Amino acid sequence: MNISRSEFIALVKENVGVDSSAIEHITPTDRLSDLGIDSLGFATLLWAIEDKLKIQVDDQYLESLNGLTTLNDLVDAFKAMGHNINLN
Repeated sequence: MNISRSEFIALVKENVGVDSSAIEHITPTDRLSDLGIDSLGFATLLWAIEDKLKIQVDDQYLESLNGLTTLNDLVDAFKAMGHNINLN
């Protein structure tokens, strides 16, 4: 399943509470922390993505999600699980 750029931005706005002007101009190389997404925000965003994709991230992938620093890292992790997040 895919998540479009606009759907991803909506998920971030609804679940993480970052500055909406910053999130409108995201690029795949943006650091999560620069967008105001801390560890709690990341967990909340992860749950929202799971809900949107109607999946549950397997425990084997949770370890690979620790330490993600950019949006590209997040996209790549979901691609490895067979899902796509389009940030372009």
